[in-house]
Amino acid sequence: MTRCVLKKVCTTVKLNNNLLESIVGLPPALEVAMINPSMNLQWLDLSFNMLVTIEPDLLRCLNLKALYMHGNCITSLSCVERLRKLPKLISLTLNGNPIESKKGYRQYVIGSMANTTLRSLDHSTFTNEEIAGGVTWFKAYQIRLKEWKEQKKFAASIED
Repeated sequence: MTRCVLKKVCTTVKLNNNLLESIVGLPPALEVAMINPSMNLQWLDLSFNMLVTIEPDLLRCLNLKALYMHGNCITSLSCVERLRKLPKLISLTLNGNPIESKKGYRQYVIGSMANTTLRSLDHSTFTNEEIAGGVTWFKAYQIRLKEWKEQKKFAASIED
């Protein structure tokens, strides 16, 4: 008689609707519920919490493919760029955050994530035209931002 042993590995965690303000320490905390969350976590739902940024601890989940962060309190577009460090991220939701109302929101996210595996934002798949437009928009944004910083630095040096 041959005995077959199956080992189930959890790959999904839903932490939505919990009023979480931070996810600092999330990977070690998940070790209580799953084996090696940094490697096994593929789908994470953090929607409808009170998160204000994309924290570095999230970037430890190297095999994350889907990340739901809609309905939080994220206000900074630039924190989205951190997600480039997630090498397998395919789907991301950020709608319902204050950043969604910022001019160029979708172009910014698509452009800043263009050289990654991300293919869907807010449950909508990117078109090739959106990717090309997002890359162009993001490059122009970076130039405008650099010029603005230089002008600000120049104005501050005049005031001194």
